[in-house]
Amino acid sequence: MTAKKKTFKNRVGEWLGINPLRWLDSVRHMHALVDQTEAQHARHLASGSQQRTIALVVTVWLTTWVPWYAVLMGLLLSVRGNRVVFIHDDLPFSDAPRVASIVRHFIRRVMRRLAARYKVINLSDFFRDGTALSDEALARIARLAELNAVHKLRGETLTEGRSAYETLVRKQLRRALPAIERVVSEHDFDAIVMPGGVYGTSGLWIAAGEARGVRVSTYDAGAGLVLLAARGIAAQLQDIPDAFARVKQDAASPAREAVMLTLAHAEIEKRHSGRSSFNYQQSSGVADPLDPYKGAILIALNSSWDQAALGLHVVFKDSAQWIVESVRWILEHTDAKVVVRQHPAERFDLARTSDDYGALLRQVFGDHERLFFIAAANPLNSYDLLSVSSAVLAYTSTFGVEASALGKPTITASSSYYADLGFVWSAKSRERYFELLGQAARGQLTVTPAMARDALLCYYTTQVCNWNFTHFNPVSDDFFMRPMADLLAAPDVDVILTVLETGTPSAVLNHEHQLRKQLPTGDTVTHA
Repeated sequence: MTAKKKTFKNRVGEWLGINPLRWLDSVRHMHALVDQTEAQHARHLASGSQQRTIALVVTVWLTTWVPWYAVLMGLLLSVRGNRVVFIHDDLPFSDAPRVASIVRHFIRRVMRRLAARYKVINLSDFFRDGTALSDEALARIARLAELNAVHKLRGETLTEGRSAYETLVRKQLRRALPAIERVVSEHDFDAIVMPGGVYGTSGLWIAAGEARGVRVSTYDAGAGLVLLAARGIAAQLQDIPDAFARVKQDAASPAREAVMLTLAHAEIEKRHSGRSSFNYQQSSGVADPLDPYKGAILIALNSSWDQAALGLHVVFKDSAQWIVESVRWILEHTDAKVVVRQHPAERFDLARTSDDYGALLRQVFGDHERLFFIAAANPLNSYDLLSVSSAVLAYTSTFGVEASALGKPTITASSSYYADLGFVWSAKSRERYFELLGQAARGQLTVTPAMARDALLCYYTTQVCNWNFTHFNPVSDDFFMRPMADLLAAPDVDVILTVLETGTPSAVLNHEHQLRKQLPTGDTVTHA
């Protein structure tokens, strides 16, 4: 009987594209958490103590538990003394309308439970048919549609289905933009909290918040971790420049600087040996000899569809153009060898793209004797490759920071979080970019000790301090099954909520925690 029932559930889930029974069960858990919040308010809040008005955007996020994560964060923020508003972004955004409609149905059930105590806004109530849009707004929508297509198709070069998907997304974003702008302009929010920052309508919320002067915090997640941005797009580390500036201030203390640099070097060594939390690198010593690559200019690639890489090109249209034009210029204007290294994470299905840059390079350049493409599955360790390279070209990859920290000149033509921090050479025009390529090929770019130190401090800020390893994340199946009291008492949850409340980057909070662990009392600082 149990086996038959399970098979029936699975068949229903396969037909619908979602398991409605699991979602129905999750709604019961969310209702219970809403009810628990009443008791927690009585314990934690004095009358009239709420200060900040924080809006949580609750929206369909494929078939994930992200909407429940938004609701639960809102409940916790409310208990901590904030005035919380829930915004149900209920306008369509999907090429799977049946699945999205089912998820919205369950979200509405939770919204109705919340409405008894909290202000709940339905985005559809602010929709006005036929609203005229400015050329600027249409251009923003077109760009977001392009980026959504890159994400959907897991790459930027696949043409099949791209035009149809972009057309669908543009239509959906056109409907949503005026409603989002009305919600933001007609309410006095201190902060808006939402997932993503590029996918779906999230890019429109970012723009509307910026236009209104409202801080927009975003979150991203993986198994066992949450990535936050106090302001901007979490996956693109957009609050790292702020955090880096604060960390550099603390590095004026020799004792603190020693702790930071030691931890940064230790993390780099873990990555080199394939022992880091992400384990992108394969073990060294099993690949082909490095001699063919000595003195080469190394191009370090990202996964093009990853949100961390979406929409950050400044000089070039996309990664394909950047790669081809960089290789062409080096081969035609210098005697240097050039190595294009696919991101090693692409050997895993989760990060694999639909882009075949190796085939693209062969199509354009044939079997050029000075051009090497190293695929993700190649066991060659990127750090061993870096050790014999003369310079690095990076888009947004953390590898650009590591290269500078290890003394290799790094050039970027992007608006990545580290582009303007002073330890890489950043080009804002094609003329400047190719000028820098020439200087790199001639050995005229030198990483100073101060630049290498700053790169290490940035690496410490991002790789040691910015990751929030926690079970309280929307990838987990059970984060909404813990009692409210346990969540409120958890230090990892406290960091997340403090970022959203105060706008303090999580890297700063975790940095202060590192100093407290590593240094004697009295030798740490606290950033208000």
